[in-house]
Amino acid sequence: MAAGSWGNNGETPVYFSAYSRYWLGWDQAITVKMMYKPVIRTSF
Repeated sequence: MAAGSWGNNGETPVYFSAYSRYWLGWDQAITVKMMYKPVIRTSF
């Protein structure tokens, strides 16, 4: 459910991923809104 195998040199398991926390109902998703237009640079 989480990325990686073991943390802290194999002493403790890694924490749940964001997707796993959302799927289990432990977290809420938010929508990020852009307040500006993105800049696209050309290589001329």
